[in-house]
Amino acid sequence: MLYELSFNYWDDDPANDDEIILAVYSSEEQLKKGLEKFKKQPRFAGKEDSFGVSERKINEENDFWEEGFIIEYYEPYEITVEKGFVLQQIDIKYDFAMYDTNVWGDPLFMDEVHDYEDHAQCFVYQNRKKNQFYCFDKKQKKIIFETKLEAEMKKHLQETYGISDMKLKAIRLNEME
Repeated sequence: MLYELSFNYWDDDPANDDEIILAVYSSEEQLKKGLEKFKKQPRFAGKEDSFGVSERKINEENDFWEEGFIIEYYEPYEITVEKGFVLQQIDIKYDFAMYDTNVWGDPLFMDEVHDYEDHAQCFVYQNRKKNQFYCFDKKQKKIIFETKLEAEMKKHLQETYGISDMKLKAIRLNEME
């Protein structure tokens, strides 16, 4: 297996977006070391979300890559959210980005999303790794509240939006395969 480390440049005009291959590694350990070195370089500092990793099998000829490279393709999970937003998977795990479909460009937020609930005024989600709940306000286009306690999130939803109950739905990526 080879690991291809790339960097994405995003522009206000998606037609100008670009991706460059920075390095190719023969092990995950080397990849992690290389990624840490690139993150410290001034032109990449603070842009950790722009790095991408592609796993490639070698010595297996196929229809796409006669040289023996295979791109592991997956159909990204996507949730259409009320009021012109879309939550789009950006990695094969639970990494997602929220976009405004009226003004495509940089994501409004990027995070691991395991559970969610969509309302007209807000989008609520949970990152189980951080054990944290978040409330994204659609009018302000930003996360306005976060807490570790479900009861606090329910109280916030009631007081801010008049939403009396929170019923998060789990994202089940393995069902998409």
